[in-house]
Formats: sequence, C-alpha cells, structure tokens
Amino acid sequence: MKVVKTVLLKIYEPNKEKRESLDRRLSLYAEVLKFYLEVIEKAGIYRVASLDKKHKKE
Repeated sequence: MKVVKTVLLKIYEPNKEKRESLDRRLSLYAEVLKFYLEVIEKAGIYRVASLDKKHKKE
C-alpha cells in the first residue's frame, strides 16, 4: 500500500509540500482505520454481523 500511495501522490500532486501534507494525512487515516479494524476484531463485532447475515438468509 505504501508504494501505491506514494506513486499516486507523485502523479496527482507535483507540489512537494502539498504532497507531504497529503502523505501525512493518508498515513493518519490508515493508522486510524487499522486501529478500528483491530478493535472490531477483538470485540467480536464481526461475529455478530456474520451471525445476523446467516440468520436473515434462513
């Protein structure tokens, strides 16, 4: 993901300062998303969602 993100930022934002700002912002978003995904997994919320899906199909 890091390689793809870097390449896209260089293509769409030639200004170095803006590119660095976007890179920091995207890195922060990635860390927050990773944190929430870990919390969801540890809390077992995904299990509840999967049980709901199975229940609705029956």
